[in-house]
Amino acid sequence: MPFILPRRRRSRLLTLTLRAQTRETERVTLTLRASAAPGTYRVTLALRAQTAPDPARIYTLVLHAQTTGGASDPPLRSEVLYGQPPITTVTRLTLNGVLLDGISWQHTRHEMYVEAEFTVRGIVRPARGDVMSVEVQQRLPRQGPTTTTYEAVPADGDYQIARTPDGGYRTTFRGRTTQDQDLQNTRLPELIPWVANPSRQIESPNYRSATRQVAPVRAILGLAFTEAGQNLSGLDVLQGEYWEETRREFTTRDRSPTDVYGDTYGRLNVRLILLDATRNIWLMLPPGVADGAFQLRPEFLTALSEQAESSRTPARVSLQVGDLFTQVEDYLEQVVSTETLPDVIGEDGQPQRLDIKDKPAARFEVSREAVVTGYVDRDGRRTAALTRKRAGRTVQVVEVITGLIELTEPVTPEDVLERARTTLLSSPYWQGQLIQLEQKRALNVVFSITETTFTYLPGTEDSQAVAESLTTRTAYTYTYTTVPRGAQGIPAELAALVPGAIQGDLLGRESTRMRNVWSPQGGWLRERITVESRVGELAQTGLDEPATAPPPVALTVEEYTTTETYKPTGGGYWIYTRTRIGPQKLPVRDMDTGEIAKTERRIGVLEHSEDLTENAPPTLRDEVPSVDAQATGAGGGAAEGSISGLPWPRITYLRDPQIAVAENPDGPAPEIAVTLDAVREQDRAGTLVGVLNLDYQPRVIRTVQTPQAARLRPGISLGDLGIIRLVTARGQGHTHTLEVETVEIRRE
Repeated sequence: MPFILPRRRRSRLLTLTLRAQTRETERVTLTLRASAAPGTYRVTLALRAQTAPDPARIYTLVLHAQTTGGASDPPLRSEVLYGQPPITTVTRLTLNGVLLDGISWQHTRHEMYVEAEFTVRGIVRPARGDVMSVEVQQRLPRQGPTTTTYEAVPADGDYQIARTPDGGYRTTFRGRTTQDQDLQNTRLPELIPWVANPSRQIESPNYRSATRQVAPVRAILGLAFTEAGQNLSGLDVLQGEYWEETRREFTTRDRSPTDVYGDTYGRLNVRLILLDATRNIWLMLPPGVADGAFQLRPEFLTALSEQAESSRTPARVSLQVGDLFTQVEDYLEQVVSTETLPDVIGEDGQPQRLDIKDKPAARFEVSREAVVTGYVDRDGRRTAALTRKRAGRTVQVVEVITGLIELTEPVTPEDVLERARTTLLSSPYWQGQLIQLEQKRALNVVFSITETTFTYLPGTEDSQAVAESLTTRTAYTYTYTTVPRGAQGIPAELAALVPGAIQGDLLGRESTRMRNVWSPQGGWLRERITVESRVGELAQTGLDEPATAPPPVALTVEEYTTTETYKPTGGGYWIYTRTRIGPQKLPVRDMDTGEIAKTERRIGVLEHSEDLTENAPPTLRDEVPSVDAQATGAGGGAAEGSISGLPWPRITYLRDPQIAVAENPDGPAPEIAVTLDAVREQDRAGTLVGVLNLDYQPRVIRTVQTPQAARLRPGISLGDLGIIRLVTARGQGHTHTLEVETVEIRRE
């Protein structure tokens, strides 16, 4: 079959050599037809051929071609595939829009960048940033003309100029996109809110507390890309996951966006692909997922190679995510209700059982809403107590003291009273004395009721955040003239523990009211005011006849106010001030006689002290409302100024690791272990480890070649050939070859 070899090129005159060999002695007539694009070329061709008696002899035929077009207009190139009609191709190489006289070129599309290399005739000195562009015009069989423009690439400024054997010059230069370099070289500020601006952290021997902030993973990664002038899109396999202060920590300071991506989505082998170099858009694609599809014409495929990879599959893939935090109350409720340790397996393979002696008390300890009652009998007295919890905090404590007393009262026998009535009727003037006997009577009585109620700061969950507490103590007295009453003011839960108890005459009611003022800035106890109300004097009438005198009553009530304040002075020291104010009884001296005539009661300072101490006041773990809000009980607190809107509860959490595993029984490679702290839940970890494991399954890598021009990129599916991971287009003169490398994961 004849074939054409380039011989020499000089100006517009093209000389080609055609060699042919005949199998026998005969005269051969060859006809060659050529055409040019209208208005571009006029081609004159002359072909002469003659055979000789020697059939093995090779004859040289000369083909002359004369063009009339311009030097900058390249001729058309026809490529012939065996058994297929020809493909006509024209390639244009430009630099900043200026047409070049190309010799060869290559354009490679990687996942994260695009690079190109041009070799052209003449001397060209590209500057850094000059735009290199490749345009391929083709006419395919059974299809009209098409134009494919590959992605423009900025020149890197490097070039090599060499002299050619014909006395001319040849320049080679390259270029690549820089978006991936921007991601690698950008140094990030701190984008995690609490690392840049920590929440109020308070250290003490028992806890560290603050309002816990959160930072969504996708949002932080988007901010990191924005810092580098890039935009991120694509499938978010970590949707809804976030970092959390003191639990799932992260930092971006002095790191690059590439580092942040590698520590998040990169650990799941999610591909990062430069989607649009012009607009700096990046695409995230999980393993086995394609973004769009394209079909190459199979009749034009000139090469196909295939490589299988099965030895890279690990026997086991494990993904450790963020630790599981379980409130101790929730865990202990399960322990008490089941009387087992659910996470401790015994020798029988079952959770270890517990022997809980006092199950009601244990249930109260671990419950957030509960009431517990109990009593103690000692020295003839019964002390019954009730404690009520709401939202995990104590809101009421009641204590009732009851016992038996003996009352001695004068009693006249009934027969004596009958004779006295008879004698008075018969002898009106009889004067006799009735005989009275002493009689003892036992009663089950209430001696005292003590009740304490607690009110907490609005918007908090801290058990220490007591805004106010009120304690009242009611005492009763009994005489033989007392008219007993049923027990009143005792909660129904306690009434059953003191059956038959009665209340006598009110002796007095005392109270203690304590109010706390907390600092909104630091959360420490700034001021504590305690007001005590005490019985000052008792009064009783009929003391000349004790047998018939009524019980004493409270005549005066005295109040004592104690104020405690804390002021920080720095260096871990505090100024503690305590002032106690109350009534004083002072003697009044008669100035005339010089003797004390009486006593008067006045209010004055009973005690005042001020100390410098290292003993810090109680400090809250929650955000504290303003002082006005504390006084009025208005809402606010933890939800205001908090990212999460959740207050930091008491640190009573169990911390357990969470690991999801994917098994590959036939996998020959060693185990792969990956850590991704941002993920919270075990179920999500099970899904993500499947995504990661998919990327390690057996796969087939294919490389196909075709003269067909197409603007492809990694991430596009080529149907049964797999998903593209590398695209290379190259040309020599006006030839064009497209080489595409694909990956197909074999899903079992």
